[in-house]
Amino acid sequence: MAKKQETDDEKPTLRVFGRTRPKPDPNGDPVLQWNEDKAHGDIGSKRYTARRPLPPPWKKPPFQLDLNDIYAGSKFQTNYPQHTGTTVFQLSGDTGNTPNGDNRAQLNVVDGMESQFANEGIYNPAFFYSCGDCVYYSGEEKQYYAQFYEPYEHYPGPVLAIPGNHDGENEVGETSLHGFIYNFCAPEPVHRSEARTIPRWAMNQPYVYWTLIAPKVRVIGVYTNVEPGGSIDEDQFRWLVGELEAAKKDYDNRAVILTMHHPIYSLDDHHSGSPHVQQPVMDAIKEAGCYPDMIIGAHVHNMQRFTVEAEKGIVPYLVAGAGGYNNLHKMQKAVKATQTPITLKDTAYNVNVTLNSYVDDDHGFFRFEVSKDTIVGEYFTTPRPQDPYSRGPRLFERFTYNRKQRKYVPNAIVQRYPGTGYPK
Repeated sequence: MAKKQETDDEKPTLRVFGRTRPKPDPNGDPVLQWNEDKAHGDIGSKRYTARRPLPPPWKKPPFQLDLNDIYAGSKFQTNYPQHTGTTVFQLSGDTGNTPNGDNRAQLNVVDGMESQFANEGIYNPAFFYSCGDCVYYSGEEKQYYAQFYEPYEHYPGPVLAIPGNHDGENEVGETSLHGFIYNFCAPEPVHRSEARTIPRWAMNQPYVYWTLIAPKVRVIGVYTNVEPGGSIDEDQFRWLVGELEAAKKDYDNRAVILTMHHPIYSLDDHHSGSPHVQQPVMDAIKEAGCYPDMIIGAHVHNMQRFTVEAEKGIVPYLVAGAGGYNNLHKMQKAVKATQTPITLKDTAYNVNVTLNSYVDDDHGFFRFEVSKDTIVGEYFTTPRPQDPYSRGPRLFERFTYNRKQRKYVPNAIVQRYPGTGYPK
């Protein structure tokens, strides 16, 4: 039988072996932000990244949850005592992994965090906080065992979260954020069938954007939806203004940390920062008259620490997106060719933005010690999948920030705590 001859219509006009990585001019200056709507181009037929409507709230605002209520009925504080004058917690983002993929990088991050607990210590972490993308790729409920419950099986503390874009990109048949709400926003603490035999209960967070009230810190978490660049709708904007006003009244007692998935600033070569999120956040800060002590995002799969000029001082802006997903995001070539610190001008708000440090070739997590006046931030890198697991986490950098004076404290002495991660 003769082979059918291809017609002109059947012949491809150009071979395609991948999509061009969105990035600014590699020979130009570093770029803090650009419009992701244009940068990403065709996102493919399997992902629907138009903005999703949020589910109706099942509780009344202001969507707050006290850490003591999370602990109620557990033995956690008995097994892992807390420091009365300091709230310690761990944080990272993009903490899920590919379905049915190699999750060694994710496990190394969780193992590293787990190693910082000591039965006799008083500087134990009070909780772990994820800045979103808990489950890839589309927030499926069926993925929560492999990407959440199993990896965190032996993590001894509560795991709290805000959703990321992948948590809201649910597939046909599931409403947006269904899996996240089912496993993080249960009406009451309950053991879900998705956990199988693992004894971790679903968290009872009050909504998809919410505020955690802890002894020394108030963590306000916003949900920036699923579009490239993210968004914050009017209802959430009004809520954020109210939460910042409440934080202002309580400022002497608690630090204020604002978290989100899409970061405001980033110098990576894949996503960059988001002006779509920046505008409503800065408008809310202005209206409330309360600038957070720290602003943390993820979405970009690496770590970056920025210092941003603010009223009466400076504020740290962090990118914490190397919490588990295999593929890391590189920094822009113009950044790699320049030593830090690198200072750029945000012309939209007429402020200097300084990149102090970054890690784009290792996974890792932050550890924070929050006391009355200061926040000690530490970033730990974890072994690569090809490294010996016994290496454990390694301290990359430490900074101490005086939130009342809005400045870093040079050469600050940090209280040591039992556990691993510090050089001997």
